[in-house]
Amino acid sequence: MLVAEDRPSLRELLALFLRSEGYAVLVARHGGEAIALLEAGHVPDLLVVDLQMPVCDGAQVVRHLRSSAAHAQLPVLILTGDLTVPDEVVAQTQGVLLKPFDLDELASRVRALLPARAAGPV
Repeated sequence: MLVAEDRPSLRELLALFLRSEGYAVLVARHGGEAIALLEAGHVPDLLVVDLQMPVCDGAQVVRHLRSSAAHAQLPVLILTGDLTVPDEVVAQTQGVLLKPFDLDELASRVRALLPARAAGPV
């Protein structure tokens, strides 16, 4: 799983929590780093991405994913504090989780997107 979040405290909390749930987690500090990791050959099971990040935002990361044959089918969960997520971004993802969110809700959403997988490739 790849978690792209620009706020260090939230990024670390997400990674720690998801690892405690049994997932292999790779982290990116911003959208540009997430894209670089994907282009370097990392093939995660799921992308959890903040919508508003520096360098390139979550919407740009999603557009990049959908244009790549290797990552076109990658499930995406958007994290955002903004209620106005562009419809074209929502249509290309498997859901939006509004900040602040409960970690149990995050775990439930991840389990729904990755049924029968507790741990696996990053």
